[in-house]
Amino acid sequence: TAGGAILAVDCGDALILNGISIEGGTLDNAGLIEIADDSSLSDIDLNNTAVGSILQVNDGQTLMLDGVIINGGTINNSSGAGGGTIDVTGHSTITGDANLNSGHVEIGSGVTLTLDNVTVTGTTFDATAAGALLAVSWGKTLVLNGAIINGGTLENNGDIYASYGTQISATFINGYSGWFHGAGTIDGNVANDGTIRASGGLLEIMGGVTGVGTFAISESSYLAFGSSVSSSTSVQFLGSTGTLWLNDPLNFSGGIYGLAGSKELGLAGFEFGSTTLTAGISTSFSTVLTVEDAYHAITVTLYGDYTGSTFSHLDHQGGILIVEAPVSSFFQERSFFTIVTTEASDDLTGTSSSDIFVFDSAIIGHDTIMNFQSGADVLQFDASVFQSVEAIWAAAHSDDDGNTVIALGEHDSIKLIGTQLQLADIQLIQPSS
Repeated sequence: TAGGAILAVDCGDALILNGISIEGGTLDNAGLIEIADDSSLSDIDLNNTAVGSILQVNDGQTLMLDGVIINGGTINNSSGAGGGTIDVTGHSTITGDANLNSGHVEIGSGVTLTLDNVTVTGTTFDATAAGALLAVSWGKTLVLNGAIINGGTLENNGDIYASYGTQISATFINGYSGWFHGAGTIDGNVANDGTIRASGGLLEIMGGVTGVGTFAISESSYLAFGSSVSSSTSVQFLGSTGTLWLNDPLNFSGGIYGLAGSKELGLAGFEFGSTTLTAGISTSFSTVLTVEDAYHAITVTLYGDYTGSTFSHLDHQGGILIVEAPVSSFFQERSFFTIVTTEASDDLTGTSSSDIFVFDSAIIGHDTIMNFQSGADVLQFDASVFQSVEAIWAAAHSDDDGNTVIALGEHDSIKLIGTQLQLADIQLIQPSS
Protein backbone atom coordinates (compact mmCIF):
# COMPACT_ATOMS: atom_id res chain seq x y z
CA THR A 1 0.00 0.00 0.00
CA ALA A 2 2.98 2.36 0.18
CA GLY A 3 3.19 5.07 -2.49
CA GLY A 4 4.63 3.60 -5.69
CA ALA A 5 4.38 0.00 -4.43
CA ILE A 6 4.25 -2.53 -7.27
CA LEU A 7 3.25 -6.18 -7.18
CA ALA A 8 4.42 -7.92 -10.35
CA VAL A 9 3.48 -11.25 -11.93
CA ASP A 10 6.03 -12.27 -14.56
CA CYS A 11 5.31 -13.91 -17.88
CA GLY A 12 4.64 -17.62 -17.41
CA ASP A 13 4.01 -17.20 -13.68
CA ALA A 14 0.71 -17.27 -11.75
CA LEU A 15 -0.63 -15.41 -8.74
CA ILE A 16 -3.43 -17.38 -7.08
CA LEU A 17 -5.67 -15.46 -4.69
CA ASN A 18 -7.52 -17.52 -2.05
CA GLY A 19 -9.63 -15.14 0.04
CA ILE A 20 -7.07 -12.32 -0.32
CA SER A 21 -7.60 -8.53 -0.21
CA ILE A 22 -5.11 -6.24 -1.95
CA GLU A 23 -5.40 -2.51 -1.39
CA GLY A 24 -3.47 0.31 -3.03
CA GLY A 25 -0.47 0.43 -5.35
CA THR A 26 -0.02 -1.12 -8.79
CA LEU A 27 -0.42 -4.71 -9.91
CA ASP A 28 1.56 -5.50 -13.09
CA ASN A 29 0.42 -8.77 -14.62
CA ALA A 30 2.31 -10.43 -17.47
CA GLY A 31 1.09 -13.92 -16.59
CA LEU A 32 -2.00 -15.24 -14.80
CA ILE A 33 -3.92 -13.87 -11.83
CA GLU A 34 -6.40 -16.52 -10.69
CA ILE A 35 -9.21 -15.87 -8.23
CA ALA A 36 -9.54 -19.29 -6.64
CA ASP A 37 -11.64 -18.06 -3.69
CA ASP A 38 -13.51 -14.82 -3.02
CA SER A 39 -11.02 -11.95 -3.06
CA SER A 40 -10.98 -8.16 -3.44
CA LEU A 41 -8.94 -5.41 -5.10
CA SER A 42 -9.22 -1.83 -3.84
CA ASP A 43 -7.69 1.41 -5.16
CA ILE A 44 -5.38 -0.46 -7.51
CA ASP A 45 -4.17 0.03 -11.05
CA LEU A 46 -4.08 -3.44 -12.63
CA ASN A 47 -1.88 -3.35 -15.74
CA ASN A 48 -2.84 -6.41 -17.73
CA THR A 49 -1.12 -5.22 -20.89
CA ALA A 50 1.48 -7.90 -21.58
CA VAL A 51 0.73 -10.32 -24.42
CA GLY A 52 -1.19 -13.28 -23.03
CA SER A 53 -1.86 -11.75 -19.62
CA ILE A 54 -5.04 -13.12 -18.01
CA LEU A 55 -7.20 -12.26 -15.02
CA GLN A 56 -9.36 -15.30 -14.30
CA VAL A 57 -12.26 -15.55 -11.86
CA ASN A 58 -12.99 -19.21 -11.24
CA ASP A 59 -16.41 -20.76 -11.42
CA GLY A 60 -18.52 -19.84 -8.39
CA GLN A 61 -15.98 -17.34 -7.01
CA THR A 62 -16.23 -13.54 -6.64
CA LEU A 63 -13.74 -10.76 -7.27
CA MET A 64 -14.72 -7.45 -5.65
CA LEU A 65 -13.53 -4.23 -7.30
CA ASP A 66 -13.50 -0.87 -5.51
CA GLY A 67 -11.71 2.03 -7.15
CA VAL A 68 -9.86 -0.25 -9.58
CA ILE A 69 -8.60 0.47 -13.08
CA ILE A 70 -7.99 -2.64 -15.20
CA ASN A 71 -5.92 -1.78 -18.23
CA GLY A 72 -5.87 -4.30 -21.08
CA GLY A 73 -5.51 -8.06 -21.25
CA THR A 74 -8.08 -10.81 -21.03
CA ILE A 75 -10.59 -11.12 -18.19
CA ASN A 76 -11.98 -14.65 -18.18
CA ASN A 77 -14.85 -14.40 -15.75
CA SER A 78 -15.43 -18.15 -15.81
CA SER A 79 -13.70 -21.46 -15.45
CA GLY A 80 -16.82 -23.60 -15.63
CA ALA A 81 -20.45 -23.76 -16.65
CA GLY A 82 -21.74 -21.30 -14.02
CA GLY A 83 -19.05 -18.68 -14.34
CA GLY A 84 -17.48 -16.40 -11.79
CA THR A 85 -18.66 -13.01 -10.58
CA ILE A 86 -17.05 -9.58 -10.59
CA ASP A 87 -18.76 -7.44 -7.92
CA VAL A 88 -18.11 -3.73 -8.51
CA THR A 89 -18.65 -2.04 -5.13
CA GLY A 90 -16.88 1.25 -5.93
CA HIS A 91 -16.38 3.30 -9.12
CA SER A 92 -14.05 1.33 -11.39
CA THR A 93 -12.86 1.24 -15.01
CA ILE A 94 -11.97 -1.44 -17.53
CA THR A 95 -10.03 -0.05 -20.48
CA GLY A 96 -7.06 -0.53 -22.80
CA ASP A 97 -8.55 -2.93 -25.41
CA ALA A 98 -9.42 -5.41 -22.69
CA ASN A 99 -11.49 -8.52 -23.42
CA LEU A 100 -14.15 -9.50 -20.87
CA ASN A 101 -15.49 -13.02 -21.39
CA SER A 102 -18.45 -14.87 -19.83
CA GLY A 103 -19.55 -14.93 -16.21
CA HIS A 104 -21.41 -12.21 -14.30
CA VAL A 105 -20.72 -8.60 -13.39
CA GLU A 106 -22.68 -7.01 -10.53
CA ILE A 107 -22.70 -3.25 -10.01
CA GLY A 108 -23.55 -1.78 -6.62
CA SER A 109 -25.91 1.03 -5.70
CA GLY A 110 -24.74 4.41 -6.97
CA VAL A 111 -21.64 2.82 -8.54
CA THR A 112 -20.32 3.43 -12.07
CA LEU A 113 -18.37 0.87 -14.08
CA THR A 114 -16.77 2.56 -17.06
CA LEU A 115 -16.02 0.37 -20.07
CA ASP A 116 -13.68 2.19 -22.47
CA ASN A 117 -12.27 0.30 -25.47
CA VAL A 118 -13.51 -3.06 -24.21
CA THR A 119 -14.88 -6.12 -26.02
CA VAL A 120 -17.49 -8.05 -24.03
CA THR A 121 -18.42 -11.59 -25.06
CA GLY A 122 -21.16 -13.59 -23.35
CA THR A 123 -21.04 -11.71 -20.04
CA THR A 124 -24.19 -10.97 -18.04
CA PHE A 125 -24.26 -7.62 -16.23
CA ASP A 126 -26.55 -7.52 -13.21
CA ALA A 127 -26.80 -3.79 -12.57
CA THR A 128 -30.06 -3.90 -10.66
CA ALA A 129 -29.03 -1.81 -7.65
CA ALA A 130 -30.44 1.73 -7.49
CA GLY A 131 -28.25 4.14 -9.47
CA ALA A 132 -26.00 1.42 -10.94
CA LEU A 133 -24.38 2.76 -14.11
CA LEU A 134 -22.42 1.30 -17.02
CA ALA A 135 -20.65 4.09 -18.89
CA VAL A 136 -18.76 4.52 -22.16
CA SER A 137 -16.70 7.71 -22.37
CA TRP A 138 -16.42 10.12 -25.29
CA GLY A 139 -14.08 8.80 -27.97
CA LYS A 140 -14.04 5.29 -26.48
CA THR A 141 -15.52 2.03 -27.78
CA LEU A 142 -17.49 -0.83 -26.25
CA VAL A 143 -18.09 -4.02 -28.26
CA LEU A 144 -20.92 -6.28 -27.07
CA ASN A 145 -20.95 -9.83 -28.44
CA GLY A 146 -24.00 -11.59 -27.06
CA ALA A 147 -23.71 -9.71 -23.76
CA ILE A 148 -26.69 -9.34 -21.40
CA ILE A 149 -27.28 -6.24 -19.27
CA ASN A 150 -29.97 -6.61 -16.62
CA GLY A 151 -31.15 -3.44 -14.88
CA GLY A 152 -29.47 -0.16 -14.07
CA THR A 153 -28.48 2.38 -16.71
CA LEU A 154 -26.19 2.18 -19.73
CA GLU A 155 -24.89 5.64 -20.65
CA ASN A 156 -23.01 6.01 -23.91
CA ASN A 157 -21.00 9.00 -25.04
CA GLY A 158 -18.70 7.00 -27.29
CA ASP A 159 -19.27 4.12 -29.71
CA ILE A 160 -21.07 0.87 -28.91
CA TYR A 161 -20.99 -1.99 -31.41
CA ALA A 162 -23.47 -4.79 -30.65
CA SER A 163 -23.92 -8.15 -32.35
CA TYR A 164 -27.15 -10.11 -32.60
CA GLY A 165 -27.92 -11.85 -29.30
CA THR A 166 -26.99 -8.82 -27.21
CA GLN A 167 -29.79 -7.93 -24.80
CA ILE A 168 -29.92 -4.65 -22.90
CA SER A 169 -32.66 -4.73 -20.26
CA ALA A 170 -31.69 -1.37 -18.84
CA THR A 171 -32.38 2.31 -19.32
CA PHE A 172 -30.23 3.38 -22.27
CA ILE A 173 -28.99 6.96 -22.47
CA ASN A 174 -27.27 7.72 -25.78
CA GLY A 175 -25.65 11.13 -25.45
CA TYR A 176 -25.12 13.78 -28.13
CA SER A 177 -21.77 12.23 -29.04
CA GLY A 178 -23.04 8.66 -28.65
CA TRP A 179 -23.20 6.15 -31.50
CA PHE A 180 -24.79 2.72 -31.22
CA HIS A 181 -24.28 0.35 -34.15
CA GLY A 182 -25.55 -3.18 -34.63
CA ALA A 183 -28.26 -5.65 -33.69
CA GLY A 184 -29.87 -7.13 -30.61
CA THR A 185 -32.62 -6.08 -28.20
CA ILE A 186 -32.96 -3.01 -25.97
CA ASP A 187 -35.81 -3.69 -23.53
CA GLY A 188 -35.54 -0.55 -21.42
CA ASN A 189 -36.56 3.01 -22.20
CA VAL A 190 -34.24 4.88 -24.56
CA ALA A 191 -33.24 8.54 -24.35
CA ASN A 192 -31.43 9.13 -27.63
CA ASP A 193 -29.72 12.42 -28.40
CA GLY A 194 -27.08 10.80 -30.62
CA THR A 195 -27.35 8.15 -33.34
CA ILE A 196 -28.60 4.57 -33.03
CA ARG A 197 -28.06 2.55 -36.19
CA ALA A 198 -29.53 -0.86 -36.98
CA SER A 199 -26.95 -2.81 -38.94
CA GLY A 200 -26.14 -6.46 -39.53
CA GLY A 201 -29.64 -7.76 -38.79
CA LEU A 202 -32.49 -6.97 -36.39
CA LEU A 203 -32.36 -4.24 -33.75
CA GLU A 204 -35.41 -4.18 -31.44
CA ILE A 205 -36.16 -1.14 -29.27
CA MET A 206 -38.92 -2.34 -26.95
CA GLY A 207 -39.13 0.56 -24.47
CA GLY A 208 -40.37 4.08 -25.04
CA VAL A 209 -38.14 6.43 -27.05
CA THR A 210 -37.45 10.10 -26.31
CA GLY A 211 -34.73 12.56 -27.30
CA VAL A 212 -33.75 14.58 -30.35
CA GLY A 213 -31.45 11.98 -31.88
CA THR A 214 -31.59 9.89 -35.03
CA PHE A 215 -32.26 6.24 -35.70
CA ALA A 216 -30.75 4.87 -38.90
CA ILE A 217 -31.34 1.66 -40.85
CA SER A 218 -28.41 0.23 -42.80
CA GLU A 219 -28.62 -1.87 -45.94
CA SER A 220 -30.84 -4.98 -45.52
CA SER A 221 -31.29 -4.30 -41.80
CA TYR A 222 -34.42 -4.22 -39.66
CA LEU A 223 -35.36 -1.73 -36.93
CA ALA A 224 -38.38 -2.49 -34.73
CA PHE A 225 -39.98 -0.17 -32.17
CA GLY A 226 -42.12 -1.85 -29.54
CA SER A 227 -43.54 1.19 -27.77
CA SER A 228 -44.04 4.94 -28.13
CA VAL A 229 -41.64 7.13 -30.12
CA SER A 230 -41.54 10.89 -29.53
CA SER A 231 -42.09 13.55 -32.20
CA SER A 232 -38.52 14.81 -31.81
CA THR A 233 -37.15 11.47 -33.07
CA SER A 234 -36.22 10.87 -36.71
CA VAL A 235 -35.67 7.59 -38.55
CA GLN A 236 -33.54 7.50 -41.69
CA PHE A 237 -33.08 4.70 -44.24
CA LEU A 238 -29.44 4.59 -45.37
CA GLY A 239 -29.25 1.69 -47.80
CA SER A 240 -31.26 0.61 -50.82
CA THR A 241 -33.23 -1.91 -48.71
CA GLY A 242 -34.34 -2.04 -45.10
CA THR A 243 -37.40 -2.32 -42.86
CA LEU A 244 -38.86 -0.13 -40.11
CA TRP A 245 -41.43 -2.07 -38.08
CA LEU A 246 -43.80 -0.36 -35.60
CA ASN A 247 -45.38 -2.66 -33.02
CA ASP A 248 -47.24 0.34 -31.57
CA PRO A 249 -47.98 2.47 -34.63
CA LEU A 250 -50.69 4.51 -32.88
CA ASN A 251 -47.98 5.98 -30.62
CA PHE A 252 -45.31 6.63 -33.22
CA SER A 253 -44.84 10.38 -33.64
CA GLY A 254 -41.40 10.49 -35.26
CA GLY A 255 -40.49 11.52 -38.78
CA ILE A 256 -39.23 9.12 -41.46
CA TYR A 257 -36.62 9.93 -44.11
CA GLY A 258 -35.86 7.92 -47.23
CA LEU A 259 -38.83 5.55 -47.50
CA ALA A 260 -38.47 4.87 -51.21
CA GLY A 261 -37.81 2.08 -53.66
CA SER A 262 -37.18 -1.21 -51.87
CA LYS A 263 -37.53 0.09 -48.31
CA GLU A 264 -40.47 -0.91 -46.13
CA LEU A 265 -42.55 0.53 -43.28
CA GLY A 266 -44.35 -2.13 -41.26
CA LEU A 267 -47.40 -1.44 -39.09
CA ALA A 268 -48.51 -4.13 -36.63
CA GLY A 269 -52.21 -4.71 -36.10
CA PHE A 270 -53.49 -3.22 -39.36
CA GLU A 271 -55.87 -5.41 -41.33
CA PHE A 272 -54.59 -5.95 -44.85
CA GLY A 273 -57.94 -6.26 -46.61
CA SER A 274 -59.48 -3.04 -45.26
CA THR A 275 -56.40 -0.82 -45.24
CA THR A 276 -56.33 2.31 -47.37
CA LEU A 277 -53.42 4.69 -47.93
CA THR A 278 -53.98 8.37 -48.62
CA ALA A 279 -51.13 10.77 -49.31
CA GLY A 280 -51.86 14.34 -48.26
CA ILE A 281 -50.54 17.40 -50.00
CA SER A 282 -46.99 16.59 -51.04
CA THR A 283 -44.27 19.18 -51.23
CA SER A 284 -40.61 18.87 -52.08
CA PHE A 285 -40.01 18.69 -48.34
CA SER A 286 -42.57 16.26 -46.90
CA THR A 287 -45.77 14.25 -47.26
CA VAL A 288 -48.27 13.20 -44.60
CA LEU A 289 -49.50 9.66 -45.28
CA THR A 290 -52.81 8.63 -43.73
CA VAL A 291 -53.22 4.91 -43.06
CA GLU A 292 -56.67 3.58 -42.16
CA ASP A 293 -58.26 0.20 -41.73
CA ALA A 294 -61.55 -0.90 -40.20
CA TYR A 295 -60.19 -0.36 -36.68
CA HIS A 296 -57.31 2.16 -36.79
CA ALA A 297 -56.28 5.45 -38.33
CA ILE A 298 -52.85 7.07 -38.13
CA THR A 299 -50.78 9.65 -39.95
CA VAL A 300 -47.11 9.21 -40.75
CA THR A 301 -44.83 12.11 -41.72
CA LEU A 302 -42.46 11.22 -44.56
CA TYR A 303 -39.67 13.70 -45.20
CA GLY A 304 -38.39 14.11 -48.75
CA ASP A 305 -39.91 14.76 -52.15
CA TYR A 306 -42.85 12.39 -52.68
CA THR A 307 -44.66 14.42 -55.34
CA GLY A 308 -45.97 11.92 -57.86
CA SER A 309 -45.29 8.92 -55.58
CA THR A 310 -47.59 5.90 -55.30
CA PHE A 311 -47.89 4.02 -52.02
CA SER A 312 -48.92 0.36 -51.74
CA HIS A 313 -49.22 -2.20 -48.96
CA LEU A 314 -48.62 -5.92 -48.52
CA ASP A 315 -49.88 -8.41 -45.94
CA HIS A 316 -47.12 -9.27 -43.47
CA GLN A 317 -46.84 -10.97 -40.05
CA GLY A 318 -49.92 -9.67 -38.26
CA GLY A 319 -49.89 -6.31 -39.99
CA ILE A 320 -48.96 -4.63 -43.24
CA LEU A 321 -45.86 -3.43 -45.07
CA ILE A 322 -46.05 -0.05 -46.82
CA VAL A 323 -43.84 0.62 -49.83
CA GLU A 324 -43.39 3.73 -51.95
CA ALA A 325 -44.19 2.10 -55.29
CA PRO A 326 -46.86 -0.03 -56.91
CA VAL A 327 -46.39 -3.57 -55.60
CA SER A 328 -45.27 -4.87 -58.98
CA SER A 329 -42.66 -2.12 -59.28
CA PHE A 330 -41.51 -2.73 -55.71
CA PHE A 331 -40.51 -6.30 -56.47
CA GLN A 332 -38.89 -5.29 -59.75
CA GLU A 333 -36.76 -2.69 -57.97
CA ARG A 334 -35.49 -5.35 -55.58
CA SER A 335 -34.05 -7.18 -58.62
CA PHE A 336 -36.09 -10.31 -58.12
CA PHE A 337 -36.34 -12.95 -60.85
CA THR A 338 -40.02 -13.84 -61.23
CA ILE A 339 -41.12 -17.46 -61.64
CA VAL A 340 -44.85 -17.86 -62.32
CA THR A 341 -46.39 -21.23 -61.46
CA THR A 342 -49.18 -22.98 -63.33
CA GLU A 343 -52.21 -25.01 -62.23
CA ALA A 344 -50.31 -28.20 -63.00
CA SER A 345 -47.82 -29.84 -60.64
CA ASP A 346 -44.58 -27.96 -61.33
CA ASP A 347 -40.93 -28.78 -60.60
CA LEU A 348 -39.30 -25.38 -60.11
CA THR A 349 -35.71 -24.31 -59.49
CA GLY A 350 -34.63 -20.98 -58.08
CA THR A 351 -31.81 -18.97 -59.57
CA SER A 352 -28.66 -17.82 -57.80
CA SER A 353 -30.23 -14.37 -57.34
CA SER A 354 -33.41 -13.47 -55.43
CA ASP A 355 -36.56 -15.05 -56.81
CA ILE A 356 -40.33 -14.51 -56.54
CA PHE A 357 -42.41 -17.65 -56.96
CA VAL A 358 -45.87 -16.40 -57.96
CA PHE A 359 -48.99 -18.41 -57.04
CA ASP A 360 -51.99 -16.55 -58.51
CA SER A 361 -54.51 -19.38 -58.77
CA ALA A 362 -56.52 -21.38 -56.26
CA ILE A 363 -55.33 -24.50 -58.11
CA ILE A 364 -51.62 -25.12 -57.50
CA GLY A 365 -51.11 -28.85 -57.89
CA HIS A 366 -48.23 -30.48 -56.03
CA ASP A 367 -45.32 -28.11 -56.71
CA THR A 368 -41.69 -28.77 -55.77
CA ILE A 369 -39.16 -25.96 -55.47
CA MET A 370 -35.41 -26.54 -55.51
CA ASN A 371 -32.85 -23.93 -54.44
CA PHE A 372 -35.29 -21.78 -52.46
CA GLN A 373 -33.18 -19.34 -50.42
CA SER A 374 -35.02 -18.42 -47.23
CA GLY A 375 -34.49 -14.76 -46.43
CA ALA A 376 -33.77 -13.88 -50.07
CA ASP A 377 -36.56 -15.52 -52.07
CA VAL A 378 -40.31 -14.90 -51.75
CA LEU A 379 -43.45 -17.00 -52.12
CA GLN A 380 -46.04 -14.54 -53.45
CA PHE A 381 -49.76 -15.36 -53.20
CA ASP A 382 -52.80 -13.56 -54.61
CA ALA A 383 -54.91 -11.95 -51.85
CA SER A 384 -58.11 -12.65 -53.77
CA VAL A 385 -57.41 -16.38 -53.46
CA PHE A 386 -55.65 -16.80 -50.12
CA GLN A 387 -57.02 -15.37 -46.88
CA SER A 388 -53.86 -14.26 -45.05
CA VAL A 389 -50.15 -14.81 -44.60
CA GLU A 390 -50.86 -16.47 -41.26
CA ALA A 391 -53.23 -19.00 -42.88
CA ILE A 392 -50.53 -20.01 -45.35
CA TRP A 393 -47.94 -20.16 -42.57
CA ALA A 394 -50.23 -22.36 -40.46
CA ALA A 395 -50.39 -24.85 -43.34
CA ALA A 396 -46.58 -25.24 -43.39
CA HIS A 397 -44.65 -27.96 -41.61
CA SER A 398 -41.23 -29.63 -41.79
CA ASP A 399 -41.02 -33.23 -42.95
CA ASP A 400 -38.52 -35.88 -41.84
CA ASP A 401 -36.15 -35.04 -44.71
CA GLY A 402 -35.63 -31.39 -43.76
CA ASN A 403 -38.04 -30.02 -46.35
CA THR A 404 -40.84 -27.51 -45.77
CA VAL A 405 -44.25 -28.63 -47.00
CA ILE A 406 -47.19 -26.22 -47.32
CA ALA A 407 -50.33 -28.37 -47.44
CA LEU A 408 -53.08 -26.20 -48.95
CA GLY A 409 -55.56 -28.99 -49.65
CA GLU A 410 -55.85 -32.55 -50.85
CA HIS A 411 -54.73 -31.65 -54.36
CA ASP A 412 -52.50 -28.64 -53.65
CA SER A 413 -49.16 -28.40 -51.89
CA ILE A 414 -45.76 -26.72 -52.13
CA LYS A 415 -42.59 -28.53 -51.10
CA LEU A 416 -39.38 -26.56 -50.56
CA ILE A 417 -36.51 -29.02 -50.84
CA GLY A 418 -33.92 -28.80 -48.06
CA THR A 419 -35.22 -25.46 -46.80
CA GLN A 420 -36.78 -24.26 -43.56
CA LEU A 421 -39.33 -21.57 -44.43
CA GLN A 422 -39.61 -18.31 -42.49
CA LEU A 423 -42.80 -16.31 -42.06
CA ALA A 424 -41.13 -13.33 -43.75
CA ASP A 425 -40.66 -15.42 -46.92
CA ILE A 426 -44.43 -15.30 -47.55
CA GLN A 427 -46.06 -12.29 -49.20
CA LEU A 428 -49.69 -11.61 -50.03
CA ILE A 429 -50.56 -8.94 -52.60
CA GLN A 430 -53.71 -7.52 -54.09
CA PRO A 431 -54.26 -8.57 -57.70
CA SER A 432 -53.36 -6.03 -60.36
CA SER A 433 -56.31 -4.05 -61.67
